[in-house]
Amino acid sequence: MSTYSRGIRASIVFLTLLPALHGAEIWMETRMAGQPAGYLHERSETAGGNTMVTVSELRIVINRMGSRVEIQGTTRSDQSADGRLLGFRSEIGSSMQSTVMEGSVRDGAIGLRISTGGKSYDRSIPLTGELLGPDGARQLTLARLKAPGDPVSYQVFAAELGAVSTVTRTFLAREKSGMKIEEVVSGLPGKATVWLDEEGRILRQVQPGPFGEVEIVRTTKETALAAAGATLPAETYSKSVVRSNIRLPQERLVESLRIRVTHKKPELGWPELASENQTVVEKSPNAVVMEIRRPQLAGHGHRPAGVTEELKPFLAPNALFQSDDSEVRSIANKVVAGNPDAFASALALRDWTVANMRFDAGIAIVPASEVVRNRAGTCFAYAVLLGSLTRAAGIPSRLKMGFAYADGIWGGHAWIEVLVNGKWIPIDAALPSPDVADAARFAFFTSSLEEGTLAGIGSLAQLYGNVDIQILGYTLQDKEVTVPQQRSQDRQ
Repeated sequence: MSTYSRGIRASIVFLTLLPALHGAEIWMETRMAGQPAGYLHERSETAGGNTMVTVSELRIVINRMGSRVEIQGTTRSDQSADGRLLGFRSEIGSSMQSTVMEGSVRDGAIGLRISTGGKSYDRSIPLTGELLGPDGARQLTLARLKAPGDPVSYQVFAAELGAVSTVTRTFLAREKSGMKIEEVVSGLPGKATVWLDEEGRILRQVQPGPFGEVEIVRTTKETALAAAGATLPAETYSKSVVRSNIRLPQERLVESLRIRVTHKKPELGWPELASENQTVVEKSPNAVVMEIRRPQLAGHGHRPAGVTEELKPFLAPNALFQSDDSEVRSIANKVVAGNPDAFASALALRDWTVANMRFDAGIAIVPASEVVRNRAGTCFAYAVLLGSLTRAAGIPSRLKMGFAYADGIWGGHAWIEVLVNGKWIPIDAALPSPDVADAARFAFFTSSLEEGTLAGIGSLAQLYGNVDIQILGYTLQDKEVTVPQQRSQDRQ
Protein backbone atom coordinates (compact mmCIF):
# COMPACT_ATOMS: atom_id res chain seq x y z
CA MET A 1 0.00 0.00 0.00
CA SER A 2 1.24 3.52 -0.72
CA THR A 3 -0.59 6.73 0.09
CA TYR A 4 2.07 9.39 0.19
CA SER A 5 3.08 9.45 -3.48
CA ARG A 6 -0.56 9.93 -4.54
CA GLY A 7 -0.99 12.56 -1.83
CA ILE A 8 1.91 14.52 -3.27
CA ARG A 9 0.38 14.23 -6.74
CA ALA A 10 -2.95 15.57 -5.51
CA SER A 11 -1.26 18.44 -3.68
CA ILE A 12 0.59 19.77 -6.72
CA VAL A 13 -2.61 20.29 -8.72
CA PHE A 14 -3.15 23.57 -6.84
CA LEU A 15 0.38 24.63 -7.76
CA THR A 16 -0.26 24.26 -11.49
CA LEU A 17 -3.19 26.70 -11.35
CA LEU A 18 -1.33 29.77 -10.11
CA PRO A 19 -1.83 33.10 -11.93
CA ALA A 20 1.10 34.19 -14.04
CA LEU A 21 3.01 37.43 -14.09
CA HIS A 22 3.37 39.56 -17.21
CA GLY A 23 6.69 39.97 -18.97
CA ALA A 24 8.87 38.73 -16.10
CA GLU A 25 9.62 35.63 -14.07
CA ILE A 26 9.34 34.44 -10.49
CA TRP A 27 10.86 31.61 -8.47
CA MET A 28 9.02 29.93 -5.60
CA GLU A 29 10.07 27.40 -2.98
CA THR A 30 7.67 24.55 -2.21
CA ARG A 31 7.45 23.18 1.33
CA MET A 32 5.62 20.10 2.60
CA ALA A 33 5.10 19.60 6.33
CA GLY A 34 7.56 22.45 6.86
CA GLN A 35 10.32 20.80 4.79
CA PRO A 36 11.71 22.22 1.51
CA ALA A 37 10.45 19.90 -1.22
CA GLY A 38 11.01 21.61 -4.54
CA TYR A 39 10.36 24.68 -6.63
CA LEU A 40 7.98 26.32 -9.07
CA HIS A 41 9.39 28.62 -11.76
CA GLU A 42 7.15 30.72 -14.00
CA ARG A 43 7.87 33.13 -16.80
CA SER A 44 5.58 34.94 -19.15
CA GLU A 45 6.37 36.81 -22.37
CA THR A 46 4.79 38.11 -25.56
CA ALA A 47 5.09 35.83 -28.58
CA GLY A 48 4.28 36.59 -32.20
CA GLY A 49 1.28 38.80 -32.84
CA ASN A 50 -0.95 39.26 -29.82
CA THR A 51 -0.18 35.90 -28.21
CA MET A 52 1.04 35.67 -24.62
CA VAL A 53 3.05 32.60 -23.60
CA THR A 54 3.39 31.42 -19.99
CA VAL A 55 5.77 28.61 -19.12
CA SER A 56 5.61 26.94 -15.71
CA GLU A 57 8.24 24.48 -14.49
CA LEU A 58 7.64 22.35 -11.38
CA ARG A 59 9.94 19.97 -9.51
CA ILE A 60 9.03 18.11 -6.30
CA VAL A 61 11.36 15.62 -4.62
CA ILE A 62 10.38 13.72 -1.47
CA ASN A 63 12.43 11.19 0.46
CA ARG A 64 10.83 9.00 3.12
CA MET A 65 12.40 6.06 4.88
CA GLY A 66 14.56 5.10 1.90
CA SER A 67 12.00 5.78 -0.85
CA ARG A 68 12.34 8.70 -3.22
CA VAL A 69 9.50 10.18 -5.25
CA GLU A 70 10.29 12.82 -7.85
CA ILE A 71 7.72 14.67 -9.93
CA GLN A 72 8.77 17.02 -12.71
CA GLY A 73 6.50 18.95 -15.00
CA THR A 74 6.54 21.74 -17.56
CA THR A 75 3.44 23.45 -18.92
CA ARG A 76 3.26 25.99 -21.74
CA SER A 77 0.06 28.01 -22.09
CA ASP A 78 -0.70 30.08 -25.19
CA GLN A 79 -3.14 32.92 -24.51
CA SER A 80 -4.75 35.77 -26.39
CA ALA A 81 -4.01 39.36 -25.40
CA ASP A 82 -7.10 39.38 -23.15
CA GLY A 83 -5.99 36.17 -21.40
CA ARG A 84 -8.17 33.53 -23.10
CA LEU A 85 -6.51 30.12 -23.35
CA LEU A 86 -5.78 29.13 -26.96
CA GLY A 87 -3.74 26.00 -26.46
CA PHE A 88 -1.30 24.26 -24.13
CA ARG A 89 1.36 21.58 -23.84
CA SER A 90 2.01 19.86 -20.52
CA GLU A 91 4.70 17.26 -19.84
CA ILE A 92 4.82 15.58 -16.45
CA GLY A 93 6.70 12.58 -15.15
CA SER A 94 7.05 10.74 -11.88
CA SER A 95 8.91 7.73 -13.26
CA MET A 96 11.23 6.81 -16.11
CA GLN A 97 8.96 8.11 -18.87
CA SER A 98 6.84 11.21 -19.01
CA THR A 99 3.33 11.89 -20.22
CA VAL A 100 2.68 14.70 -22.68
CA MET A 101 -0.73 16.34 -22.97
CA GLU A 102 -1.35 18.74 -25.84
CA GLY A 103 -4.56 20.65 -26.26
CA SER A 104 -6.23 23.22 -28.47
CA VAL A 105 -9.29 25.24 -27.52
CA ARG A 106 -11.94 25.71 -30.15
CA ASP A 107 -15.63 26.59 -30.12
CA GLY A 108 -17.40 24.30 -27.72
CA ALA A 109 -14.59 21.80 -27.16
CA ILE A 110 -11.02 21.11 -26.11
CA GLY A 111 -9.14 18.77 -28.42
CA LEU A 112 -6.67 16.65 -26.43
CA ARG A 113 -3.82 14.33 -27.36
CA ILE A 114 -2.10 12.37 -24.58
CA SER A 115 1.18 10.67 -25.48
CA THR A 116 3.24 8.24 -23.40
CA GLY A 117 5.26 5.10 -24.01
CA GLY A 118 5.40 5.74 -27.76
CA LYS A 119 1.61 5.81 -28.11
CA SER A 120 -0.92 8.63 -28.43
CA TYR A 121 -4.59 8.79 -27.42
CA ASP A 122 -7.02 11.46 -28.66
CA ARG A 123 -10.23 12.67 -27.09
CA SER A 124 -12.45 15.74 -26.98
CA ILE A 125 -13.84 17.52 -23.91
CA PRO A 126 -17.06 19.55 -24.34
CA LEU A 127 -16.64 23.16 -23.21
CA THR A 128 -19.18 25.72 -22.13
CA GLY A 129 -17.95 29.29 -21.75
CA GLU A 130 -14.36 30.53 -21.95
CA LEU A 131 -11.16 29.17 -20.54
CA LEU A 132 -8.59 31.54 -19.08
CA GLY A 133 -4.86 31.09 -19.21
CA PRO A 134 -2.59 31.97 -16.28
CA ASP A 135 -2.24 35.60 -17.35
CA GLY A 136 -5.98 35.89 -17.91
CA ALA A 137 -6.55 34.73 -14.34
CA ARG A 138 -4.15 37.41 -13.12
CA GLN A 139 -5.89 40.14 -15.14
CA LEU A 140 -9.37 39.13 -13.99
CA THR A 141 -8.31 38.91 -10.34
CA LEU A 142 -6.93 42.46 -10.42
CA ALA A 143 -10.03 43.76 -12.20
CA ARG A 144 -12.63 42.17 -9.93
CA LEU A 145 -11.11 41.95 -6.43
CA LYS A 146 -11.18 45.51 -5.13
CA ALA A 147 -12.47 45.20 -1.57
CA PRO A 148 -12.83 42.51 1.11
CA GLY A 149 -15.69 40.18 0.26
CA ASP A 150 -15.41 40.62 -3.52
CA PRO A 151 -15.60 37.25 -5.38
CA VAL A 152 -14.53 36.19 -8.85
CA SER A 153 -14.89 32.86 -10.68
CA TYR A 154 -13.35 31.60 -13.90
CA GLN A 155 -12.62 28.38 -15.76
CA VAL A 156 -9.17 26.89 -16.36
CA PHE A 157 -7.90 23.60 -17.74
CA ALA A 158 -6.11 21.56 -15.06
CA ALA A 159 -3.74 19.30 -16.99
CA GLU A 160 -3.00 17.17 -13.92
CA LEU A 161 -6.72 16.39 -13.61
CA GLY A 162 -7.32 16.24 -17.35
CA ALA A 163 -10.43 18.32 -16.82
CA VAL A 164 -11.91 21.81 -16.79
CA SER A 165 -12.00 23.29 -13.29
CA THR A 166 -13.74 26.35 -11.92
CA VAL A 167 -11.59 28.55 -9.69
CA THR A 168 -13.42 30.79 -7.21
CA ARG A 169 -11.46 33.52 -5.44
CA THR A 170 -12.64 35.74 -2.63
CA PHE A 171 -10.82 38.86 -1.42
CA LEU A 172 -10.22 38.42 2.33
CA ALA A 173 -8.05 41.36 3.37
CA ARG A 174 -5.27 43.68 2.32
CA GLU A 175 -2.15 43.04 4.41
CA LYS A 176 1.41 44.30 4.43
CA SER A 177 2.46 41.09 2.71
CA GLY A 178 -0.08 41.64 -0.08
CA MET A 179 -3.64 40.93 -1.09
CA LYS A 180 -4.94 37.95 0.90
CA ILE A 181 -7.47 35.81 -0.95
CA GLU A 182 -9.26 32.50 -0.49
CA GLU A 183 -9.19 30.08 -3.42
CA VAL A 184 -11.44 27.09 -4.09
CA VAL A 185 -10.89 24.79 -7.09
CA SER A 186 -13.68 22.50 -8.24
CA GLY A 187 -12.64 18.86 -8.12
CA LEU A 188 -10.30 19.47 -5.18
CA PRO A 189 -11.28 19.55 -1.50
CA GLY A 190 -10.51 22.30 0.96
CA LYS A 191 -9.48 25.88 0.45
CA ALA A 192 -6.15 27.53 -0.25
CA THR A 193 -5.07 30.88 1.15
CA VAL A 194 -3.09 32.95 -1.33
CA TRP A 195 -1.20 36.25 -1.02
CA LEU A 196 -0.66 38.31 -4.19
CA ASP A 197 1.38 41.45 -4.78
CA GLU A 198 -0.11 44.60 -6.32
CA GLU A 199 0.37 43.21 -9.84
CA GLY A 200 -1.38 39.95 -9.05
CA ARG A 201 1.84 37.94 -8.76
CA ILE A 202 2.01 35.11 -6.28
CA LEU A 203 3.84 35.85 -3.02
CA ARG A 204 2.74 32.92 -0.90
CA GLN A 205 0.18 30.12 -0.90
CA VAL A 206 -0.88 27.70 1.84
CA GLN A 207 -3.17 24.70 1.37
CA PRO A 208 -4.01 21.56 3.38
CA GLY A 209 -2.50 18.25 2.32
CA PRO A 210 -2.42 14.62 3.54
CA PHE A 211 0.95 15.23 5.26
CA GLY A 212 0.36 18.70 6.66
CA GLU A 213 0.30 22.07 4.97
CA VAL A 214 1.71 22.54 1.49
CA GLU A 215 3.24 25.98 1.16
CA ILE A 216 4.90 27.89 -1.65
CA VAL A 217 6.80 31.12 -1.03
CA ARG A 218 8.37 33.64 -3.42
CA THR A 219 12.13 33.45 -3.16
CA THR A 220 15.37 33.79 -5.11
CA LYS A 221 16.40 31.46 -7.93
CA GLU A 222 19.26 30.07 -5.85
CA THR A 223 17.05 29.24 -2.88
CA ALA A 224 14.35 27.72 -5.07
CA LEU A 225 16.75 25.43 -6.95
CA ALA A 226 18.21 24.21 -3.66
CA ALA A 227 14.75 23.34 -2.27
CA ALA A 228 14.41 19.72 -3.29
CA GLY A 229 14.79 16.42 -1.52
CA ALA A 230 12.78 16.96 1.64
CA THR A 231 12.87 14.02 4.02
CA LEU A 232 9.49 13.59 5.63
CA PRO A 233 9.74 12.26 9.19
CA ALA A 234 8.12 8.91 9.92
CA GLU A 235 5.34 10.53 11.94
CA THR A 236 4.32 12.55 8.87
CA TYR A 237 3.59 9.42 6.85
CA SER A 238 1.88 7.78 9.82
CA LYS A 239 -0.81 10.48 9.62
CA SER A 240 -1.99 9.01 6.31
CA VAL A 241 -2.53 5.49 7.67
CA VAL A 242 -5.07 4.42 10.30
CA ARG A 243 -4.52 1.97 13.14
CA SER A 244 -7.28 -0.62 13.32
CA ASN A 245 -9.26 -1.12 16.51
CA ILE A 246 -8.79 -4.90 16.14
CA ARG A 247 -6.56 -7.28 14.21
CA LEU A 248 -8.50 -9.24 11.64
CA PRO A 249 -7.71 -12.96 11.43
CA GLN A 250 -7.05 -14.27 7.91
CA GLU A 251 -7.63 -10.80 6.51
CA ARG A 252 -7.44 -11.83 2.86
CA LEU A 253 -10.34 -14.24 3.38
CA VAL A 254 -12.81 -11.83 5.01
CA GLU A 255 -16.20 -12.25 3.34
CA SER A 256 -18.00 -9.17 4.64
CA LEU A 257 -17.12 -6.20 6.80
CA ARG A 258 -19.04 -3.54 8.68
CA ILE A 259 -17.09 -0.36 9.52
CA ARG A 260 -17.60 3.14 10.83
CA VAL A 261 -15.53 5.85 9.13
CA THR A 262 -15.27 9.10 11.11
CA HIS A 263 -14.15 12.24 9.29
CA LYS A 264 -11.73 14.46 11.22
CA LYS A 265 -12.28 17.31 8.74
CA PRO A 266 -15.92 17.02 7.64
CA GLU A 267 -15.67 20.44 5.99
CA LEU A 268 -13.75 18.68 3.18
CA GLY A 269 -16.87 16.66 2.39
CA TRP A 270 -17.34 13.01 1.48
CA PRO A 271 -16.56 11.33 -1.85
CA GLU A 272 -18.99 8.86 -3.39
CA LEU A 273 -18.91 5.71 -1.26
CA ALA A 274 -21.81 3.60 -2.53
CA SER A 275 -21.00 1.02 -5.20
CA GLU A 276 -21.96 -2.50 -6.29
CA ASN A 277 -20.14 -4.25 -3.44
CA GLN A 278 -20.26 -1.45 -0.88
CA THR A 279 -23.34 -0.05 0.89
CA VAL A 280 -23.69 3.06 3.07
CA VAL A 281 -26.15 2.14 5.83
CA GLU A 282 -25.80 5.23 8.02
CA LYS A 283 -24.50 8.71 7.31
CA SER A 284 -24.05 11.92 9.28
CA PRO A 285 -21.92 15.01 8.51
CA ASN A 286 -18.88 13.53 10.25
CA ALA A 287 -19.34 9.73 10.04
CA VAL A 288 -20.64 6.91 7.86
CA VAL A 289 -21.29 3.24 8.51
CA MET A 290 -20.61 0.93 5.57
CA GLU A 291 -21.02 -2.72 4.72
CA ILE A 292 -18.55 -4.24 2.26
CA ARG A 293 -19.28 -7.62 0.67
CA ARG A 294 -17.04 -10.03 -1.17
CA PRO A 295 -19.16 -10.90 -4.25
CA GLN A 296 -19.79 -14.47 -5.31
CA LEU A 297 -19.60 -15.93 -8.80
CA ALA A 298 -21.86 -18.79 -9.84
CA GLY A 299 -20.65 -21.10 -12.63
CA HIS A 300 -18.18 -20.18 -15.33
CA GLY A 301 -17.50 -16.54 -16.08
CA HIS A 302 -18.02 -15.30 -19.62
CA ARG A 303 -16.77 -12.27 -21.47
CA PRO A 304 -19.30 -9.71 -22.75
CA ALA A 305 -21.02 -10.91 -25.93
CA GLY A 306 -20.49 -7.53 -27.59
CA VAL A 307 -18.86 -4.17 -26.96
CA THR A 308 -21.61 -1.67 -26.18
CA GLU A 309 -21.11 2.08 -25.88
CA GLU A 310 -21.40 1.66 -22.12
CA LEU A 311 -18.59 -0.92 -22.06
CA LYS A 312 -16.18 0.84 -24.42
CA PRO A 313 -14.35 2.90 -21.73
CA PHE A 314 -13.64 -0.31 -19.77
CA LEU A 315 -12.17 -2.18 -22.74
CA ALA A 316 -10.45 0.54 -24.76
CA PRO A 317 -6.76 1.36 -24.23
CA ASN A 318 -5.83 4.72 -22.77
CA ALA A 319 -2.70 6.51 -21.57
CA LEU A 320 -2.57 4.51 -18.30
CA PHE A 321 -4.41 1.25 -19.08
CA GLN A 322 -2.35 0.56 -22.22
CA SER A 323 -3.93 -2.70 -23.31
CA ASP A 324 -2.70 -1.99 -26.86
CA ASP A 325 0.98 -2.21 -25.82
CA SER A 326 2.72 -5.05 -27.67
CA GLU A 327 4.30 -6.54 -24.52
CA VAL A 328 1.01 -6.35 -22.60
CA ARG A 329 -0.84 -8.08 -25.43
CA SER A 330 1.83 -10.76 -25.77
CA ILE A 331 1.70 -11.63 -22.05
CA ALA A 332 -2.10 -11.65 -22.00
CA ASN A 333 -2.26 -14.00 -25.00
CA LYS A 334 0.30 -16.42 -23.50
CA VAL A 335 -1.26 -16.49 -20.03
CA VAL A 336 -4.87 -16.79 -21.16
CA ALA A 337 -4.08 -19.09 -24.13
CA GLY A 338 -7.65 -19.21 -25.36
CA ASN A 339 -9.22 -19.96 -21.97
CA PRO A 340 -12.95 -19.28 -22.46
CA ASP A 341 -13.60 -18.68 -18.74
CA ALA A 342 -13.28 -14.94 -18.15
CA PHE A 343 -12.78 -15.09 -14.40
CA ALA A 344 -10.28 -17.96 -14.58
CA SER A 345 -8.39 -15.90 -17.17
CA ALA A 346 -8.45 -12.81 -14.94
CA LEU A 347 -7.11 -14.84 -12.00
CA ALA A 348 -4.34 -16.30 -14.17
CA LEU A 349 -3.33 -12.76 -15.18
CA ARG A 350 -3.52 -11.71 -11.50
CA ASP A 351 -1.21 -14.59 -10.55
CA TRP A 352 1.22 -13.66 -13.34
CA THR A 353 1.31 -10.08 -12.02
CA VAL A 354 1.92 -11.26 -8.45
CA ALA A 355 4.80 -13.48 -9.58
CA ASN A 356 6.48 -10.94 -11.85
CA MET A 357 6.11 -7.59 -10.04
CA ARG A 358 8.12 -6.19 -7.12
CA PHE A 359 7.05 -3.37 -4.82
CA ASP A 360 8.87 -0.03 -5.21
CA ALA A 361 7.44 2.92 -3.25
CA GLY A 362 9.36 5.39 -5.42
CA ILE A 363 7.42 4.52 -8.58
CA ALA A 364 3.91 5.91 -8.34
CA ILE A 365 1.70 7.03 -11.25
CA VAL A 366 2.98 5.14 -14.30
CA PRO A 367 1.51 3.79 -17.56
CA ALA A 368 1.35 0.07 -18.27
CA SER A 369 3.96 0.28 -21.05
CA GLU A 370 6.56 1.20 -18.42
CA VAL A 371 5.33 -1.15 -15.71
CA VAL A 372 5.30 -4.19 -17.98
CA ARG A 373 8.96 -3.67 -18.87
CA ASN A 374 10.38 -2.61 -15.50
CA ARG A 375 7.95 -4.70 -13.42
CA ALA A 376 8.15 -2.52 -10.32
CA GLY A 377 5.97 0.05 -8.59
CA THR A 378 3.40 0.72 -5.91
CA CYS A 379 -0.02 -0.90 -5.68
CA PHE A 380 -1.15 1.60 -8.34
CA ALA A 381 1.37 0.15 -10.80
CA TYR A 382 0.18 -3.37 -9.98
CA ALA A 383 -3.41 -2.29 -10.68
CA VAL A 384 -2.56 -0.48 -13.92
CA LEU A 385 -0.69 -3.51 -15.26
CA LEU A 386 -3.39 -6.00 -14.26
CA GLY A 387 -6.16 -3.77 -15.64
CA SER A 388 -4.30 -3.50 -18.96
CA LEU A 389 -3.70 -7.26 -19.15
CA THR A 390 -7.36 -8.09 -18.53
CA ARG A 391 -8.52 -5.61 -21.16
CA ALA A 392 -6.04 -7.12 -23.62
CA ALA A 393 -7.74 -10.47 -22.92
CA GLY A 394 -11.17 -8.96 -23.69
CA ILE A 395 -12.25 -8.61 -20.05
CA PRO A 396 -13.58 -5.15 -19.03
CA SER A 397 -11.76 -3.60 -16.07
CA ARG A 398 -11.77 -0.46 -13.95
CA LEU A 399 -9.56 1.03 -11.25
CA LYS A 400 -10.57 1.21 -7.58
CA MET A 401 -8.73 3.31 -5.00
CA GLY A 402 -9.39 3.67 -1.30
CA PHE A 403 -8.25 2.01 1.92
CA ALA A 404 -7.31 -1.64 2.51
CA TYR A 405 -6.59 -3.45 5.76
CA ALA A 406 -3.23 -5.20 6.25
CA ASP A 407 -1.39 -6.22 9.41
CA GLY A 408 -3.41 -4.08 11.80
CA ILE A 409 -3.51 -0.86 9.76
CA TRP A 410 -5.63 0.75 7.07
CA GLY A 411 -3.57 2.31 4.28
CA GLY A 412 -4.16 3.86 0.89
CA HIS A 413 -4.49 1.19 -1.77
CA ALA A 414 -5.37 0.51 -5.41
CA TRP A 415 -6.83 -2.59 -7.08
CA ILE A 416 -9.10 -3.40 -10.02
CA GLU A 417 -12.52 -4.82 -10.72
CA VAL A 418 -13.33 -6.97 -13.75
CA LEU A 419 -16.76 -7.37 -15.30
CA VAL A 420 -17.80 -11.03 -15.37
CA ASN A 421 -21.35 -12.28 -15.97
CA GLY A 422 -22.58 -8.72 -15.64
CA LYS A 423 -21.05 -8.25 -12.15
CA TRP A 424 -18.06 -6.17 -11.12
CA ILE A 425 -15.66 -8.51 -9.29
CA PRO A 426 -12.62 -7.17 -7.35
CA ILE A 427 -9.20 -8.79 -7.83
CA ASP A 428 -5.96 -7.57 -6.30
CA ALA A 429 -2.37 -8.33 -7.33
CA ALA A 430 -0.66 -6.33 -4.56
CA LEU A 431 -2.70 -7.87 -1.68
CA PRO A 432 -3.85 -11.12 -3.30
CA SER A 433 -6.59 -13.40 -2.01
CA PRO A 434 -7.06 -16.96 -3.28
CA ASP A 435 -9.61 -15.73 -5.85
CA VAL A 436 -12.08 -12.83 -5.45
CA ALA A 437 -10.50 -10.02 -3.43
CA ASP A 438 -11.48 -9.91 0.25
CA ALA A 439 -13.90 -7.45 1.84
CA ALA A 440 -11.26 -5.89 4.13
CA ARG A 441 -11.18 -2.75 1.99
CA PHE A 442 -13.37 0.11 0.83
CA ALA A 443 -13.14 2.35 -2.21
CA PHE A 444 -13.99 5.98 -2.82
CA PHE A 445 -12.51 6.43 -6.30
CA THR A 446 -13.66 4.37 -9.29
CA SER A 447 -12.56 5.06 -12.85
CA SER A 448 -12.15 3.52 -16.29
CA LEU A 449 -9.17 5.91 -16.63
CA GLU A 450 -10.67 6.90 -19.98
CA GLU A 451 -9.30 10.42 -19.43
CA GLY A 452 -5.73 9.06 -19.34
CA THR A 453 -5.21 10.91 -16.06
CA LEU A 454 -6.40 10.66 -12.46
CA ALA A 455 -9.36 12.96 -13.01
CA GLY A 456 -11.23 12.99 -9.72
CA ILE A 457 -8.07 12.51 -7.65
CA GLY A 458 -9.38 15.23 -5.34
CA SER A 459 -11.57 12.60 -3.67
CA LEU A 460 -8.40 10.96 -2.33
CA ALA A 461 -7.38 14.14 -0.54
CA GLN A 462 -10.79 14.27 1.14
CA LEU A 463 -10.10 11.15 3.19
CA TYR A 464 -6.38 10.28 3.17
CA GLY A 465 -4.92 11.46 6.45
CA ASN A 466 -8.31 12.69 7.65
CA VAL A 467 -10.30 9.69 8.92
CA ASP A 468 -10.57 7.16 11.71
CA ILE A 469 -11.80 3.66 10.82
CA GLN A 470 -13.46 1.33 13.31
CA ILE A 471 -14.36 -2.27 12.51
CA LEU A 472 -17.84 -3.06 13.88
CA GLY A 473 -18.13 -6.64 12.65
CA TYR A 474 -17.04 -9.11 9.99
CA THR A 475 -17.79 -12.48 8.46
CA LEU A 476 -15.12 -15.15 8.06
CA GLN A 477 -15.76 -18.74 6.95
CA ASP A 478 -19.52 -18.08 7.22
CA LYS A 479 -19.17 -17.06 10.88
CA GLU A 480 -20.38 -13.57 11.82
CA VAL A 481 -18.36 -11.73 14.46
CA THR A 482 -19.53 -8.57 16.24
CA VAL A 483 -16.76 -6.32 17.58
CA PRO A 484 -17.38 -4.41 20.84
CA GLN A 485 -17.33 -0.71 20.08
CA GLN A 486 -14.50 1.42 21.47
CA ARG A 487 -13.89 5.12 21.58
CA SER A 488 -11.16 6.20 19.17
CA GLN A 489 -9.12 7.73 22.02
CA ASP A 490 -8.96 4.31 23.72
CA ARG A 491 -6.83 3.08 20.84
CA GLN A 492 -4.24 5.85 20.90
